[in-house]
Amino acid sequence: MSAKTDATMSVEKAMSRVLSAERDALAQIAACQSRADETLQSTRTKIRAMVRRTQQRLVRLHAACEKRTHELVSRMGKEAAADSGTPPRDHEQDALLEAVRVVAAELTTPGSPDGR
Repeated sequence: MSAKTDATMSVEKAMSRVLSAERDALAQIAACQSRADETLQSTRTKIRAMVRRTQQRLVRLHAACEKRTHELVSRMGKEAAADSGTPPRDHEQDALLEAVRVVAAELTTPGSPDGR
């Protein structure tokens, strides 16, 4: 073979190696993209589940607070009416405010059954 043929073969081999390296790099990029997409989808699924659980907990918390507030307002209204001899309706606003204060304290006091 001549020097010219050898040079042509070297250039062809070099080009072939470059193209092969490019194909490998593109395949690796595609694999990374695929793994990233899978991770993203998995994370989105986990986040949706967390949001759903959080919403369920909030609904239960609101229901429990509402129930507890009504219980306290009713009890306080009856106690106030019994103490003063006036109808319970006259004491409902004060009882509601006190009930909200009690429920808030129950929810925010460490160690209380509903405290967080």
